[in-house]
Amino acid sequence: MLRSRRAFGLAARLGHPNIVAALEASEDRNVQFLTMEFVEGNDLDALVREVGPLPIKTSLHCIIQA
Repeated sequence: MLRSRRAFGLAARLGHPNIVAALEASEDRNVQFLTMEFVEGNDLDALVREVGPLPIKTSLHCIIQA
């Protein structure tokens, strides 16, 4: 649990438009969990399913953001 708390502490300090904010880390009935902000929109998997393989330039842009 100490390692998880340390990781959460680091994640909570990150602030960047391409990083989802970590809001809370806790434990319930011996199960650790992390609560993160909700971000409206599609994920990369949904995009590829919808439009098919992405052009190289778009793919690189997504990889750089990740």
